[in-house]
Amino acid sequence: MFIATNQKTVTLRFRRVDKPAFVNLTPSIPQIPEGSSRLRLCSRTSTLGSVATPCGSRSATNPRAISILMSGSSPGGSGESPNRKNLGAIFALGLFLVSSILPLVGAIRGGSSALQPQEISQRLDKIPVFSVTDSEGKPFLTDYAESSGSTVREGLFYLDPAEAEQQLVLIKKQGYEDARVLPVSLKEALNFVEHPIVDKATKKADEFRIQPKQLEIDAASTLLGRQFSDGVPLFYMDGLAINRNNDQIYPVFFNYEELEKFVSKLKDDPKNKEFLEKQTVNIIGLNAVLREMRAAPSGNSAIRQMILYPPEEGIQYLKSHQ
Repeated sequence: MFIATNQKTVTLRFRRVDKPAFVNLTPSIPQIPEGSSRLRLCSRTSTLGSVATPCGSRSATNPRAISILMSGSSPGGSGESPNRKNLGAIFALGLFLVSSILPLVGAIRGGSSALQPQEISQRLDKIPVFSVTDSEGKPFLTDYAESSGSTVREGLFYLDPAEAEQQLVLIKKQGYEDARVLPVSLKEALNFVEHPIVDKATKKADEFRIQPKQLEIDAASTLLGRQFSDGVPLFYMDGLAINRNNDQIYPVFFNYEELEKFVSKLKDDPKNKEFLEKQTVNIIGLNAVLREMRAAPSGNSAIRQMILYPPEEGIQYLKSHQ
């Protein structure tokens, strides 16, 4: 579903709230209900340039970004609160190395069954995303006004570390000198995205979103001939599969240019060139890929054999900040 939205300019202001930090979320990834819009984003414009915001009736008029140190509450507001840990405890650089994808590729199995949660987790562990936090790993969130007059607090996990760095500059200008860019895995980010955390004091859920790189939203929109607003765009090529251990795997990229580079190298072999030049680039949302990976045997087995290639700029950022 593609929804064009009006462009808005917003100003970010920051303040600190002294409350406990994140709760410790379950490492398993739950089934996303059919039709879930948790990862669906629409385009808007902020002081950082064009970014993404949830579709619907939400207004970004005069939002303020705040350092949320939330009161302990279990995801979704039910049950006992697990042990708390801040976002910084999630990071492990070794998970994100590109070379670590190779053993996973060899382990892909064919068949029609749904992937096990640990198999999905292994794939998502390879993708770094970036959050702006204070020195203790407590993230900065933004308040957005709903058309109903209520507000929703949202945190961003950036796929592009440069966009996270831009946000960091704005936050530091507001006097938060201890702010930093913190890498976490996409697996852990999705735990926050898919499990809204309810503040015990306000009884409201604080939401988190995966922020796609604006350049990739633009590329997806150009390829589609319409505004892409259906979550995080992923790029793949029809017919492009890699044979490994008698199974086929399908490479999927967060960045269009990286898919082009991948295909360009394959075209160096004359046997591949003619075939690849006849193929087209397709786009699929991250939410759809996750849903199919978790689906019953009736789901799309090809999608469950996709490998997500981490964005190169994220890997390079990690290497430069070791």
